[in-house]
Amino acid sequence: MPSAPTPTPGSAARREPVNQKNPPPITAGANDFYLFTAVRGALTNDAELKTANIVADVRNGAVALSGTITDPKQKSRAEQIVRGVQGVKTVTTSKLRVAAATQQ
Repeated sequence: MPSAPTPTPGSAARREPVNQKNPPPITAGANDFYLFTAVRGALTNDAELKTANIVADVRNGAVALSGTITDPKQKSRAEQIVRGVQGVKTVTTSKLRVAAATQQ
């Protein structure tokens, strides 16, 4: 049986690009890490939420959001964004708290 070619010094092994919309099947722990990364990216790419203090905990595809937000609308926006991440099974926002507005 022929073996795979060994890259020569100075050359890089070729890899096929990973299709982010259809990730390859992987173990639950690794999949949770993928989802965590995708969720964090989605939340930080949203102009409304990029500065929000939102923490995502992912276990077996279930995402629990916690932290502090400045506006009640941000809670539903965060839930909507996370539900849109492929692979997310459930989203819990019960630990997201709205910070009390400070008066000046």
